[in-house]
Amino acid sequence: MFGIGRLALVALALPLSLAAVPASPAAASADDVPTYTCQRDVPAPRVYPPWAIGVDCTAAKGAPAQGERTGPVDILFPNRLDGVDELKHQRCRSVVATLDEGKLGVVGRDCHPRDHYTAIYGGS
Repeated sequence: MFGIGRLALVALALPLSLAAVPASPAAASADDVPTYTCQRDVPAPRVYPPWAIGVDCTAAKGAPAQGERTGPVDILFPNRLDGVDELKHQRCRSVVATLDEGKLGVVGRDCHPRDHYTAIYGGS
């Protein structure tokens, strides 16, 4: 099993204040946002702002394979619950990526569907 507990501990070690996540100086377009595409998502703790947890991920567009990245950052998951063969998009203000047994896992904080994120924080 993937070290989900380890991912959660890393995420909990992050500052809980939104003030700790600096705002992006310029709005990023959808094409240049660092992105993680994950094979599956894991139920996240019911907290606000919401989290997104993904395992067996691939980093793209400058997303780091390890460490923290402040947002916006996209996490894409298969949308299996709706029976639709497309990806579910979550845009997060910060993401922590870790490698565990050769698999990349991510924990995103302050994550919302992309259109909600835009309505809350502006930009794209």
